[in-house]
Parts: sequence; C-alpha cells; structure tokens
Amino acid sequence: MAGAREGIWIVDAASKSAVLFDAAFTSIVRRIEVSHAPIGIATTKELVAVALDNGDVVAFGAGELEPRWRRTAGSGNLQLKASRDRVWAWDQAGSVFLSWDVAGELERLDATGATAFAPADTGVYWLSAAGLVALSAQAGTSHKATLPDHVLPAGAVLACANSLWISIAGGLLLAALDTLDPRATLSAPEGPVPHLVCFHGRIFGGGVRAVFAIEPAADDNARSLGVTLQRPLLGLAVSGTHLWAVETGEAVVHIVPVP
Repeated sequence: MAGAREGIWIVDAASKSAVLFDAAFTSIVRRIEVSHAPIGIATTKELVAVALDNGDVVAFGAGELEPRWRRTAGSGNLQLKASRDRVWAWDQAGSVFLSWDVAGELERLDATGATAFAPADTGVYWLSAAGLVALSAQAGTSHKATLPDHVLPAGAVLACANSLWISIAGGLLLAALDTLDPRATLSAPEGPVPHLVCFHGRIFGGGVRAVFAIEPAADDNARSLGVTLQRPLLGLAVSGTHLWAVETGEAVVHIVPVP
C-alpha cells in the first residue's frame, strides 16, 4: 500500500488491480487494472507504480488508465518504494536495487547483503544483517558505517526530516544522512518494526503490537496512536489527515486521524 495526495493506494491480487481510496471516507476514487497479480505499489510526485508477480513494474500517470511505461525488473520477489521523483525496486533474488525516473530510464545499484532499504533523492540507504548501514548514491559514490552491536538486530530504515531513522529494539536510532554517524536514540512503543513511513516530516511506524508516530521538531520520543493490533501489520500509509494501518490475514484496516 502507499499514500498519495489523492488518498491511499492498495493492491488487490485477486482482481489484478490497484485501488485508490479516499483516506477519510474510504470511498473508491480510482481503479487501475493490470495484467498480472500485483504485489506492491509506490507513488512518486507524478507516477503510480505497481509491481507484478511476473517480475514487471508498470507505471501510470495521474488519471491514466494505460501504463506510461512497463519494465522487467527480474524476479517476482520485489519490494517497491519511491522517492519524490523515482520509483525504486529491491529485487531480493537478484540482490540489486533498480530505480526508474518519470520516463522509465533505469539505474541499477548493488544490493548484496541488504535486509532493508530506504530510497532518497540522491540514492538509496540500506541495512545488512551484520549491522552495516550504507548509502549507495546515484552519482556512483557510496558511504558505509557500522551500527553499534547493542542496537542489533535492526528493522526498517527511513530517510525523513533531514535524518536517517533506523528501527531498533524499543526505539529509533537517528543517524546523519551524509556521514551515517549515529546521533541519538529515541524510545518507541515497539521495535524493531518492519514498517516506517514519512509524511510531511513526521515518522509513522508499526509492527506486531502497536502503531506509533513522532514529530521530530516537537517530540522527544515516539508516541502510540492507540491502535491495538490483533495481527502483524501488512502495510502502513498516510494521506491528508488520516493514517491507514492494514493487518495481515483478514485485511482489517485501522483508520486513525493524525494532526
């Protein structure tokens, strides 16, 4: 699932479609039909991109029903995310990050050893199981650092509010975007978690038990949003003034107003 200015996008494998919901009123705003079962979705400033189980990624412009471009990404084991202007896919079977611009021009970056990733305007941040945190830049340069042993294992990683956020046991580790040096640790209701999203400089996260938020300019620690999960989260997205948290299994959706 993915948040966009118009609402929340959710893929439905059974109907081979991606559906845009109004975040506040849950009504269907738009539906996109695709050729194979969708397994992921991401939105940039101009595109809605859908990953398919045959290994393709298709991108649609605003209001378009036919794909603007279709690209073969490799395996059907893709995780799709987006920065402001680029679509990013992590092909876990091929150990590679793929990114496309609005015209569908491709760039590849090595993903050997990656366990989580976070796209940014200049490249992609990623973590490894051994505690390596890295920035692979589109300019061809790279930066690497090693996380302290006491924060491992780590979960999701996110570039937001001029910092790199890494989910760790019981909290979030902040690191510098350029040097990757750790700056601070904040407590959170749960961690490490597999889901972190950025919305207008605020961070939202969740995993098995809770959904939480933090506004870096005002909060010393993450605060719970009062959601009690019965099952682990399948996805998390924010649009406008509402957050959607979807559980695995029976597709239970928690809709939470956010300031």
